[in-house]
Order: sequence, then C-alpha cells, then structure tokens
Amino acid sequence: MGVGSASVAAPSVSIAKDYPVPAPPAVTVLTPPPPAASAPAPPAVPSQRVLVPPRGTLAAGKWEAKPATIWIVVALGALVLLGWALFRVRRVVNERKRRLEALTRVRNVSSPS
Repeated sequence: MGVGSASVAAPSVSIAKDYPVPAPPAVTVLTPPPPAASAPAPPAVPSQRVLVPPRGTLAAGKWEAKPATIWIVVALGALVLLGWALFRVRRVVNERKRRLEALTRVRNVSSPS
C-alpha cells in the first residue's frame, strides 16, 4: 500500500512543478476616489413626465381592474362552471332514466296476419 500511494503522489508533484499556480494578488484596501474639482452638474430636465402608480397597487399596465370587478368575474365564472356541471349531470341522469323506462316498457306487438 505504501508503494502504491507513493507512486500516485509522485506524478501529481511533477505536474505541480511543471504548471505552477500563480499566487493570488494581494488584497488592497479600497479607498474612496478623491473629490471632483469641478462643480456638480445641474439635474437633467426630464423629456417626458412619468406617472407613478400609488404604492400597493397592481398597476402593471395601462388599465387596472378593481378588486370588486375581479371578484364579480370570478363569481360569474364559477356560476357558469357549476351550471355546465349541473347540465351534464342532469343529462346523464335523464339518459339513464330513459334507458330504464325503455327496458320496462311493454310494447304492443301486433301479430302479422
């Protein structure tokens, strides 16, 4: 085992000698830049005015729906969905009733004469 580990360690040492890793640059202390000698520039005049929506709103675009409008649309959608489900259930129940009545109905079969 000692021989195997020594033979493995030997190539890595030669690779390290062939390709030395440069030392990391020294860390320098960042100092603030010296103050500018010229006067600060006057603020730029905006070319167009931007209206900022009030904080806490969801104004992502030009139009914004009020919460009441959103709730009304959700309620109408729920009513349409429930009506559709009720229609499908009633249709299945009526079809089942019709099949049961067809099985139990007595038909008058006239004999060919």
